[in-house]
Amino acid sequence: MSDAPGLAWRDAVTALGLVRSAQLSLAVRARAGAVRDSLLSMLDPDALVRITADSDPDALSGGIDLLASLASGRPVQRSALADRVAGKLLLVAGAERTSGPVAAMLARIMDARIAGVILLDEGVGDECLPAMLDDRSAMRVDLDPVSIRDLGDDEPEGRGQPIDDAAAALCEVAAALGIGSVRPVLHAVAVARACAAARGQGNIDERDCGFAARVSLAPRATCVPGDEEQAAPPPPPEEQEEGKANDDGQSAEDRLLDAARVAIPADLLQSLAGPGGGQRSGSAMAKRGYGARGRAGPPRPGLPRRGARLDLAATLIAAAPMQRLRGRVAGERIAVRSADIRVRRPQPRQLSATIFAVDASGSSAMARLAEVKGAVEQLLAQSYVRRDEVALIAFRGEGAETLLPPTRSLARAKRELASLPGGGPTPLAEGIVAALREAIRSREAGRAPLLLLLTDGGANVARDGTRGRSAAHEDAAAAAALVAAAGINALVIDSSPRGQAKVRSLAETMHARYFALPRVDDAALASIVASAR
Repeated sequence: MSDAPGLAWRDAVTALGLVRSAQLSLAVRARAGAVRDSLLSMLDPDALVRITADSDPDALSGGIDLLASLASGRPVQRSALADRVAGKLLLVAGAERTSGPVAAMLARIMDARIAGVILLDEGVGDECLPAMLDDRSAMRVDLDPVSIRDLGDDEPEGRGQPIDDAAAALCEVAAALGIGSVRPVLHAVAVARACAAARGQGNIDERDCGFAARVSLAPRATCVPGDEEQAAPPPPPEEQEEGKANDDGQSAEDRLLDAARVAIPADLLQSLAGPGGGQRSGSAMAKRGYGARGRAGPPRPGLPRRGARLDLAATLIAAAPMQRLRGRVAGERIAVRSADIRVRRPQPRQLSATIFAVDASGSSAMARLAEVKGAVEQLLAQSYVRRDEVALIAFRGEGAETLLPPTRSLARAKRELASLPGGGPTPLAEGIVAALREAIRSREAGRAPLLLLLTDGGANVARDGTRGRSAAHEDAAAAAALVAAAGINALVIDSSPRGQAKVRSLAETMHARYFALPRVDDAALASIVASAR
């Protein structure tokens, strides 16, 4: 285990060789840096086709080349990506951000093994490849734990024990790792065969299967292999099958499982131990603040590339007034110039984050928090498709507490909000500042924050912890001014029975919209937030 980074690097080098020789697919999770550059420097640039996740699907699928057709006066076909990469290597940068149409084209190439495919996964945290690409990646390596010091010479491997039935042994390993799909096993068998062929051997041995278990099966593990089988005493030598055990009494499947266990990611082990299982979720687009594409924007001059789509009607309208000046006569083709071309670019909708800052002090705190809990659950249920997030901060006693970190998981919200504290004095300024910090973090993450402050205005604790309504209100006004200076979109809900002028004044200082809601209703609160997004 101590040489895990060095082993990961050696596996990456071996996997890269199989991509070249057997046209397999490889997903490399690595940030930009010296380690990734060292790996990619081993590729032949003359045999490499590079695309990015933002490539235009129309350009990759072939079809009519508009500019060439206009220049020649006849239809000019553009070669499709599958034709351009046949027999070569395809490198996809930022593959975790791949759109659906591009991912479908890549999946077809990977299924048909038209070319060796290298997917560069630059994701952070729970960002991951689209499911159709992740499932079709024959090999996976993670170079994030590898440093430049681990890039030493390849260590020679000893001779491996021959394996009579490699497919059966890899099936046993997959079952022990909790892999229910047959596709990873097929990947592992193909990798083992390619590895044996690369060594110039006709038969698969344990080195080949061990490598396949590490790069094809271990990254897809959904459970940790138990230790009870390892603790069992080995069977007597006369009962062991020939070729199934070595001198230490372990079977071939046990040794392959050991090889796979070394390569199980540490973060996967941690996630398997916690609630929710070991599946990574989310996408790079969501992390970067880009949600579902909205309506196309207005037509603008430009070329149909990088996601921009040709607007044929607008192009013809722009070209029509110029036909006489261009010498066109009736019956001839319309003369279209590059300056006439109009495109529409889909406008991405920025994802939002709603931060509730709730006054949890006083005798009515429990009822107020219960209604906010209902509003949070309603908003999360409505926001699942939009991938918006909701956070909840409660302030009471001496400070503010984040009861619900930013999340879009309704199940997590219900679990975290099962018990809500309430009662005590009101540190209003501290609650506003805590919500402001969370809003700024959401904005830095690419989301549009909405701060919702729910209070009756009865501040009586200053930011330094001293009691006194005068100092507490001054600090609250100063914190509200910070929200306005930061340009955070905000709402202030006055939960007092008859409405308070001091709460309205606080909203004005915050440059926030003011709502008087003496009886906080979860449906009404969710409606107010939805209309403000």
